[in-house]
Amino acid sequence: MNTDSDKELWSRIGSDEAYFGVVTLDEFQAGKLDANARSKFFESGEEHLSSIWPQLEKLNGGPLTPRRSLDYGCGVGRILLPLAKRSQLSVGVDISESMLEECRRNLAAEDIGSVTLIEAGEFMAMGAGAYDLVHSFIVMQHIEPKMGLGIIQKLVDGLEPKGFGVIHATYRDRSGSMVKMRNRIYRTFPGLHRAVSGMLGRSGHFMPMYEYDRAAIKQILEAAGCEIGAEIETDHGFAGSMFIFRKG
Repeated sequence: MNTDSDKELWSRIGSDEAYFGVVTLDEFQAGKLDANARSKFFESGEEHLSSIWPQLEKLNGGPLTPRRSLDYGCGVGRILLPLAKRSQLSVGVDISESMLEECRRNLAAEDIGSVTLIEAGEFMAMGAGAYDLVHSFIVMQHIEPKMGLGIIQKLVDGLEPKGFGVIHATYRDRSGSMVKMRNRIYRTFPGLHRAVSGMLGRSGHFMPMYEYDRAAIKQILEAAGCEIGAEIETDHGFAGSMFIFRKG
């Protein structure tokens, strides 16, 4: 799947199913997203940060208040909003302009003004940056690994010395062989899923999933002199790893 196809796909998802596209639970579908579901959606972002913050503070040797943090694949702000509340300044990056527009509305609703939002292509064209915390969770799994490893390299390059990182990627598809074959076909031919869904009268978008080589991620981290403080296993249908690290 090329970059233009990715951008088109996630722009459509952002327009049609901005919240379900981030967390694929039925209660977050556009037709079911009420105030309680929205509250639960953002609480899940706070819960995620609360679960990893002790690991980061352990690496830091004490309380952590990032001067400048970055959330790659910020979507509508599920994790970016609580991250911004913990940071002096924050940056959110996403490939979908429609997701970023919804994120802007959510930031305004919370009166959070210390955040800059950047489109993914623009971010990759920028200099390395200067961040003391970079974060990406349940995002790389939707990005072809060759491109995703380049993004991870960019995030690590942008870390200041003694800066922290949280990077998540999937590495094994637990599906059966037929499901794996179907997913490979839909990834290769993005329009096919829309055509088949249309003929069957179904709605929804196909979100591609990819398998990463964990050794390749570790190689990027080690080459940059990063200390991996924890590697946490995850399971969202795909087995994954979340690396929590500090740059030397």
